[in-house]
Amino acid sequence: MLSVITIVIIILAHPLGVKAESSTDTDQTPKNSQEEIQKQKLLEQQKIQTAREKLQLELKAKREAFTTRVSQIKDQKKKELVQRIDNRITTVNTNRTTEMSRNLQLMSNLLAKLEVRVLLLSSDTSQAQAAIADAKEVIVKAREAVGIQTARTYTATITDDANLKTAVTATAKQFEVDIKATHQLVVSARQAIMGVIREVAKITKSESSQSSVSATGNL
Repeated sequence: MLSVITIVIIILAHPLGVKAESSTDTDQTPKNSQEEIQKQKLLEQQKIQTAREKLQLELKAKREAFTTRVSQIKDQKKKELVQRIDNRITTVNTNRTTEMSRNLQLMSNLLAKLEVRVLLLSSDTSQAQAAIADAKEVIVKAREAVGIQTARTYTATITDDANLKTAVTATAKQFEVDIKATHQLVVSARQAIMGVIREVAKITKSESSQSSVSATGNL
């Protein structure tokens, strides 16, 4: 089985086979592909923004109620502890979702380059194209999940001082469940990208071997 490093080296090291098309068609195909990618990216961003705005409206009332309830906690130490935990969850969520968004953007950029590469290959690229389509779908789902997770705020349902520990613990656990589920979608996106890389590597290696055989035959 090819290692990840070997796959990347094969893709980068070997020249592309070019389809037998006119120069105009060859130049236009990657351009059309890039335009389609940008259009899809814009639609994704709009969809994510709509979901985030809806979630933010739903969570605003909960955040206000939580702030009011925390201000009513009589024990100052408990009040400060609840506030620290709340701030900590917010900070971790921001840091993790920012990192996941950055990674997804890197994956999208790589996928765009791989898609252009596939368009220029001369062999049968149906499996590679299918892998690209799957990767796009997985990335879209991951982006949506990260966008929603970014907008989430975690507010403990505090009824009185007696249920503080139970309420805060439940909130922290819910955050852990949500962030893990979101991260798993990012992992799935990375695995899908690796699937595309493997498919492109197979074609590139095959075309390189065929070119070597042809060159030997002409000696």
